[in-house]
Amino acid sequence: MRIGTWNLAGRWDARHLDLINSMDCDVLLLTEVSERLDLPGYNLHLGQQLVALRRRWAAVASRLLMSPKPDPHGASAMVELGGLGVWSSILPWRSCGTRDPGPVGGCHKR
Repeated sequence: MRIGTWNLAGRWDARHLDLINSMDCDVLLLTEVSERLDLPGYNLHLGQQLVALRRRWAAVASRLLMSPKPDPHGASAMVELGGLGVWSSILPWRSCGTRDPGPVGGCHKR
């Protein structure tokens, strides 16, 4: 299984799709995902919480059959792939201190 990661920083266009296709990954762990994301040939699970308008904190895309699971926290997305739990997440950064990076923790800009 080939796994790739990418912080999309809310951007999405044909160049991003070309690069993802060239990566030839079975599973992609994506962060700061625009809701405009379009990945033909992939199943997609977007995390529930927004980081900004039409932008999700995290997503998992997979060419394999996957079953979405409850997101472990607001800045994540989780699925099950053949008995394996796969989780994409934004990790807290220095200015967050001990607070959660999700909306409850207040460590993000709107």
